Amino acid sequence: MKKIIFFLLCLPLMFSCSSSDSKLKTSTNSINYQQKNDLVEQFTKDLERNIDASNNKNWDVVVSMTYPKLFDLLPKEEFKGMFESMFEIFKDFQTSIISNLRHDYPVVDYQGDRFTKFSYDTQMTFSFFNLDDLSSILPGFIQQFGEDNVKILENTNSLIVNAEASMLAVLEKNTSQWTYLTWDDNIDQFLPVNVIDQLLK
Repeated sequence: MKKIIFFLLCLPLMFSCSSSDSKLKTSTNSINYQQKNDLVEQFTKDLERNIDASNNKNWDVVVSMTYPKLFDLLPKEEFKGMFESMFEIFKDFQTSIISNLRHDYPVVDYQGDRFTKFSYDTQMTFSFFNLDDLSSILPGFIQQFGEDNVKILENTNSLIVNAEASMLAVLEKNTSQWTYLTWDDNIDQFLPVNVIDQLLK
């Protein structure tokens, strides 16, 4: 079960670590309507690319789109190995729908890097090797996502899960590619407090 919860929290991407010194300076940039639309378009394109890579088990692409500081904490090969190990539990895992991407947050400048946040709706399908495996894992899914968001397909030994997810997007200094990590309850361990404060306003 620990592996499953880790998997649910880390998809489509994971987390990284950085200083949490609240004395470090940040600045917040307001963005206009066109800039917001451009970011939504970019994040949607990147998210679809990442989901496609994850569905096809192309972990090198997933790694390339992950905030690099993660790998100060977790070596890349171990990161990929954790994803591979999930298929000891699941026969298959697919993210089938990504919709309604919302970007209602500022862009925060911090030590030359740019941070922002977005949310989206997703539908995921988990296929199991047999009905017993599905039944034993079902309570964890219901606890994680809520009973109304979990649908059982007994004829295919599958669960369909509807969820809202949030992501942190990072554009590092002297780079042109945004990278991403999952925004969850542990985000305060991995980002400066004042960056989080700006993104929660």
